[in-house]
Amino acid sequence: STPVADDKGKTRIDEQEGKLVAKRRLQAKRSSALTFSFESNAYGVTPGMLVGIAEHPNPLLGDGKQLLLTEIVFSGSPNSEWHFQCKAATAAVHFRPALDTPKPRVMGVESATVVGPPGEEIHTDEFGRVRVHFHWDRESNMDDNSSCWIHVSQPWGGTGFGGMNIPRVGQEVIVSFLGGDPDRPVIVGRVFTGVQKVPYKLPDNKTQSGWRTNSSPGGGGFNEIMFEDMKGSELMYVQAEKDRTRLTKNDEDITVGHNRTKHIVNDESTQVDRDRTELVKRDETITIGQDRKEKVVRDEQIIIGQDRAENVARDEQITIGNDRTEAVGNNESIMVGANRSRTVGINESVMVGVNQSITVGASQSTNVGASKSTTVGATSTEKVALAKSTMVGASYSIMVGGMMSTKVGISNSEQVLVNKTVKAGSNITQKAGSTMVLDAGDKIAIVCGAATIVVESSGKVTVNGTELVHVASDKVSIDSKGTVVVKSSGKATIDASGSLKILGSVIDLN
Repeated sequence: STPVADDKGKTRIDEQEGKLVAKRRLQAKRSSALTFSFESNAYGVTPGMLVGIAEHPNPLLGDGKQLLLTEIVFSGSPNSEWHFQCKAATAAVHFRPALDTPKPRVMGVESATVVGPPGEEIHTDEFGRVRVHFHWDRESNMDDNSSCWIHVSQPWGGTGFGGMNIPRVGQEVIVSFLGGDPDRPVIVGRVFTGVQKVPYKLPDNKTQSGWRTNSSPGGGGFNEIMFEDMKGSELMYVQAEKDRTRLTKNDEDITVGHNRTKHIVNDESTQVDRDRTELVKRDETITIGQDRKEKVVRDEQIIIGQDRAENVARDEQITIGNDRTEAVGNNESIMVGANRSRTVGINESVMVGVNQSITVGASQSTNVGASKSTTVGATSTEKVALAKSTMVGASYSIMVGGMMSTKVGISNSEQVLVNKTVKAGSNITQKAGSTMVLDAGDKIAIVCGAATIVVESSGKVTVNGTELVHVASDKVSIDSKGTVVVKSSGKATIDASGSLKILGSVIDLN
């Protein structure tokens, strides 16, 4: 990982440069490991000169071993002898000056521009540090070699938490130095310039503050949190350039003091893992541009305090897998503009507490696959404005507990393909205002006990009676184109209170 304080420049990444620096520092240590001090009055000695001390008893100096003068302090006057206090190191090793130059101090802060490799808009390391170009630096190429990594002050910093906002390439920053040490820079602020302009037009929008980012690479988009503090127009504005994710690990409470408008350009999905309660204290309007599908896994209950209107512009289909109960406390009106079809798989029961009225503007057809039973507890009235046709494929039975009256305004025609029987427990009365015709293809028989009247298609009319056949009228005329026979197996009497005329070409009274 990158060291905490990187003050060694490119020696950390250039092996040859590092070896050279290490060699020089080792030579400095070796040259200062063995030093000599002596005095001399010899003129001309200067630092860097090689000298030797003849016949010195110390074996390190004897035999004229060469010394390198490293430091000289001299004293004297024009009229007196000069004295030189010398320090020297053995010339057998390379001399390097001691690393005791005082470190420079930086007072105050510096402004700089964030830099990075060509083509990068954000250049940072694992610690969030950046590199900068100082404006006084005339040798820098304004790239990632312009400075060491520099820490950036953040609004909050902790282990795995805190605030993070990385300066981007081209932004101007304020650099301070810890303890004035030029090798310990830290970015403490950022400033806008004529090139790096403010996000909100000033001074027009001087009441606005906030954060606005810039999409990278390339720009052209931004995330933003903006606060408008103008009195009477206070506003908090949040923009997500693309996606937005919000996580509340426990409860969330949202209160809107006035109106709320939500506009979703594409789709919306809401998932509630447990219960949901929604309360609208006044009106609610939902408009769906196309289709709507609602699925309730278990029960659904809808309670409407007053009226409900449902308008389906086209088709509606309702499917109920099991039972359905519909209760209307008062009136119900169903209006079907065209056709209506109702299919009941098994039984259907309709119960009307008082009256029921069915009005059909044109035709009505009732098709019963098996039996049909209609029970009317009191009166039943059926009124047909024009024609009525009843077709029964097998048997047809009408049972009336009391009286039955049928009234036809014009004609009544009844056709029975096989047999017809009319049976009355007491009397049968048929009355015609004008003509009454009984027309049979074979014969007509009127039977009452032992008496019969039979009219046959051949023209024969037979009247039979066990006792008296009585014809009572002002006049009785028997007119026959053939023979008239009056025959009795017993006694025959013709009695007239007036005259009796028997006329004939031949009268046989045997």
